[in-house]
Amino acid sequence: MHRRPYHRLHLRMISWRRQRRGGPIRPLPRARSAHPMLEFVGVKLVRMCQMLQLPGQARELGSGVLRKVRFQERIALDDTPSPPVRAVRPQRQIQKLNVRCCPKDVVEVIVALTPDQRDYVCRKSFGPLLDITVVNLETRSLLDWLLENTNRMDMIIRVGPGKNLEITKDVIHQILGLPNAGGLPEKFDWAEAVAEAAAFKSRLGLRPRSFGVDKMKQHIEKSGANSVSMRCFLLIVFNRLLFCKGSFDITNDHIYWTRQIEQFGDFDWCQLIYNDLCNAVRMWHSRDKNQVTTTVYGCCLVILIYYLDHLYDKAAPTTKTDCPRIKYFDSARVLKLLKADHKDGSWGNCDVSVYLMILHCIPNCDIYDRIKLSLPFLVSFYPFLKPNY
Repeated sequence: MHRRPYHRLHLRMISWRRQRRGGPIRPLPRARSAHPMLEFVGVKLVRMCQMLQLPGQARELGSGVLRKVRFQERIALDDTPSPPVRAVRPQRQIQKLNVRCCPKDVVEVIVALTPDQRDYVCRKSFGPLLDITVVNLETRSLLDWLLENTNRMDMIIRVGPGKNLEITKDVIHQILGLPNAGGLPEKFDWAEAVAEAAAFKSRLGLRPRSFGVDKMKQHIEKSGANSVSMRCFLLIVFNRLLFCKGSFDITNDHIYWTRQIEQFGDFDWCQLIYNDLCNAVRMWHSRDKNQVTTTVYGCCLVILIYYLDHLYDKAAPTTKTDCPRIKYFDSARVLKLLKADHKDGSWGNCDVSVYLMILHCIPNCDIYDRIKLSLPFLVSFYPFLKPNY
């Protein structure tokens, strides 16, 4: 009775077990063709085709039989088992970010303002911006991570289970302290913006190509608290902080906005910043991910401070009832919070403070009243939330 031979891999396992037990090692049999008759038929078919000069179909038949036999021989001689194939998840390509939001230029201009110029800025409802001390964003990977986790439909930053931070115009008001009620600047077309920009440049005595932030800084230092110098200050704030575009050049749209500087206190600036952030998030998700670099638009500082202000860490500000929130953040505090939240190469390791999330859910209400209206027991559990008056 013919007995089916063992597979070579099985024989190797038997020899390995005998070797461990101290028994004799049987040599492995020599690998032979699994179908010797097929190999004989294939060789005969090829030789007969060559002798009789048969058509190519017959020769292909004999060659096919030989290829099949030799392929089976290669399989029989392969003793090493193939490693298991694991599905590898493709990693997201990290692009280099071109961030136009540069608070450093704004802080330098604020430091150089005279007392009269500061009073002028406060009368135009931009006084809360004078308390900014954050010089740099300090990180771009966190900004990449936050934008990637921001839904462009509802503007909610989903950074983990139960960590949902919704961006609204009330949130921007809590962070920057700018007006969140009123109208919007008048609409204009492209020709009007170009004409107003040319008139403003000629009024400053500047050529079109020499019109930038450096020239604005020089004019602010030389001039007093007049409308022209304050227009230069607001142009720097728009270009470097609030409405960042694709380049560092001052746009004609911003120049036309500053034309109405006397009505700035009546405009809903938080709504304008929110609309620009929505557009920035949509452009982020619709970007070309195959490019090496990509540009980040909008006021990135709002998104960064909004997330860091909700982190439950000892480096976070202890005062939770005062606004604007931007004045409680400097570069040193931002670095400490970034170090606490970034662990093992990933973000989102700190817990999120729930009571701060509640502050931005009930609009048109004082911060302390929002806590009492939403969850009254938080006042008893967190005594530091009570106002200091």
